[in-house]
Amino acid sequence: MILCKIKFKTKNEENKIDYPFVYLFMQDLYANGQIDKEYHIIKENNYYKAYVSLTGIDAIKDEYFSSWALKEKEKFDISFVIKAFEDECNKECCCESRSGYFFTLNDLCFDGIIICKDCMKKVPLYKIKKATNEDFIFELVELKETYEELNGLRIKKLYSEFGENELKNHLSIFNKKGITLSKMLSKYLKKDVYYLINNPTDGVEEFGKKNQVSCPKCKELLVNSNKKDRLENKINICEKCKFAFIEY
Repeated sequence: MILCKIKFKTKNEENKIDYPFVYLFMQDLYANGQIDKEYHIIKENNYYKAYVSLTGIDAIKDEYFSSWALKEKEKFDISFVIKAFEDECNKECCCESRSGYFFTLNDLCFDGIIICKDCMKKVPLYKIKKATNEDFIFELVELKETYEELNGLRIKKLYSEFGENELKNHLSIFNKKGITLSKMLSKYLKKDVYYLINNPTDGVEEFGKKNQVSCPKCKELLVNSNKKDRLENKINICEKCKFAFIEY
C-alpha cells in the first residue's frame, strides 16, 4: 500500500476551498486511476485533508493528472505527502517493452486491472492513459466497481445465481462489456490483451483434474500460458478468443 496525505488550502480570496471541490477532485483522481476507491476527507480549521491509497508510486506526477485537475491545481494550494512501502513499489511493472497484457478485475489473485504478461506485475491505469483517453480509463474503473458489486452478491448469497452467471458466463452482459473493453485496449496498446473470466460454470470441476480445458466460446483446448497469479495458480489461455482462466 502506498499511503498519501493530500492537503487542500485556499490560495486567494477568489478561489476558496470547500468540500464540494475537494470531493470532485478526489473523484477525478479515482476515475483517472490514480487512487483507490476508499478515501477519507477531513475538515480542519482552515483547510481540508484527505488520506488515500495511491495505485502507483508516481501516481501524482503532473503528467498523469487529468486536464481538469491540472487546471484546478493552479487555483488552490494543494500538497501531497507520500509514504511508500517498498513491497508495494516492487509490484509495479518496470519492463521497457511488453509483449502483451492480462486484463483482470480479480483483485484476490492480481494486484491491478492491467497486468504485464512478461513480469506479471501491474501497470497502473494512469500510465496507459496517454495511449487511450480519460473516458476509456473511467470505463475500466466503472467495470471494476460492477465486478465488486457482483462478487459481493455472490459472497453474501444474495441473487448469487445471477452474480455467478454474470461473472462466469462469457455471454453475460458484464463479460460482454469486459470483452469489448479488452479488444479496445488491445487496439490502443497495439498488443495482445487476454481477458480473464471467472472459471466457466461447466468447467470448474475440470480445472482440478487436468491442466487444459476447453474454451467456453470456441471449444478449443486452453493452453498453459506458463504464467501464474500472485497466489501461484496457473493461468490458461485461449489464443483464438484471447480469454484467460485461472487453474485453481
